[in-house]
Amino acid sequence: MTQILLCSDHQTPGLGQNGVTVIDGLCYDPSALGSLPDGTQHLVIGLHRDDADSSRFQSSMRRIGLDPLGVGVVDLTSITDQRALAAALAGAVARTEAFPGATPEQAKLAPASRVSRRGLLTAAAPLSIGAPSIDTKTCQADTGCRACVTACPVDALTWKGGSVSYDKTRCVACGICVTTCPVGAVVNPTVTSQAIEAQIAGLIGAYGKPVGIRYHCRGAEQTSDGSGYLGVEVPCTGMLTAGWLLAPLTMGAAAADAVPCEEWGCRLGNDDRIASSLADAKRILDALGLETDRVGRRIDASVPPPLPPPPRDGQIFGPGIEQRVIGLLASIVQTHAAAASLESTPLGTVAIDPMTCTACSMCARICPTDALHSTSTGDIVIDLDPRLCVACGQCLDICPESERGAIAMSIGFDLADWAMGRREVRRDSLPRCESCGSPIAPLAMLERIASMLGPEHSAVTGLLNTRCLACRGR
Repeated sequence: MTQILLCSDHQTPGLGQNGVTVIDGLCYDPSALGSLPDGTQHLVIGLHRDDADSSRFQSSMRRIGLDPLGVGVVDLTSITDQRALAAALAGAVARTEAFPGATPEQAKLAPASRVSRRGLLTAAAPLSIGAPSIDTKTCQADTGCRACVTACPVDALTWKGGSVSYDKTRCVACGICVTTCPVGAVVNPTVTSQAIEAQIAGLIGAYGKPVGIRYHCRGAEQTSDGSGYLGVEVPCTGMLTAGWLLAPLTMGAAAADAVPCEEWGCRLGNDDRIASSLADAKRILDALGLETDRVGRRIDASVPPPLPPPPRDGQIFGPGIEQRVIGLLASIVQTHAAAASLESTPLGTVAIDPMTCTACSMCARICPTDALHSTSTGDIVIDLDPRLCVACGQCLDICPESERGAIAMSIGFDLADWAMGRREVRRDSLPRCESCGSPIAPLAMLERIASMLGPEHSAVTGLLNTRCLACRGR
């Protein structure tokens, strides 16, 4: 059962809605939470953030057995009409009901980003915010993947011995690791794919006319300025990818935007990440022949009519969101030939030079999404599915022949290339041991070793070419 409580102060519009309990002075008195009816599983509260003391409310939530991380909070300060309030509440309820629960490890104490007027007179207590955890069963660190480690702006993640370690004391809970992980192994319970998608769907469904989705940072105002934009909170807008920005357009939203936590920029220094994602989202729209000003701040601040809803099956948010969103947008405009080069969006394709590649398959072993895959029954074969490439670049880092141009990667997408599906990009013969019949190594690798050793070591290369490692000492 979900309960909705609203503070009635400051002439909050539209308070006479069904299923809503209105409480005078709620912002100043969190003890009102103690009178919730039995069976309350989910809670949404509407507060005026300048007046409410978030830490006191979190303490009250814990006392009644609710996880503060799973309680929806709607900022009533900037909501200007009943339609916006109804939509904000519907989105908050949907997101709250999709909250998966959190473990103690997924909570982190942080300073309050906003202090109430009353709180200025007292010592501000820290807030509990969502922190990431790593699902070791899903994580690909054992194959060498370290995408989250590379992306973390504060070095809270480290890779060693095939696993990722997490230092919560360094973590700023920005969410970048969540959207960077190519397999969805990093989870922040406050910003799961299911919850974000549920909130956006709730906002769009309840607003009843063209609506824009405006992502904002944790603690910033949930802007509703009468222009048709409704807020969706994320830990930091620096975590947003082009796919996250474009996804609302495939769900019925007319536009999408992202703003940092402060007018002067991102307090975590992620302005470049936000700008790059917005620029890539515009490039994708342009390549598909759609209006680029559907993403980012529009000059007139209003929203256009929404795009026709594309047929879709299943969830949009989650690993592979870019591929799904581009496919859905392409289906709207009925094109199969769009392509674009991008800056930082996790989309790419790999090219292998057969003249310098030794077919060692290290690139396929480290690929976290199986975009590159190798088999060794008979010949050794490396194949590629460009639809799965997330441009993590780890194949380039591990390739022993990368300096000779054996492998290259471009960031972007090409629908015609995607349509080709998985195909072979490298094949080489696999000599067998003359003693036991086991495979030795790809022929190109053996030839490369021979060229490096030179003719003066022909006896060694002869042994390498005819015996496997186990049989060379016999």
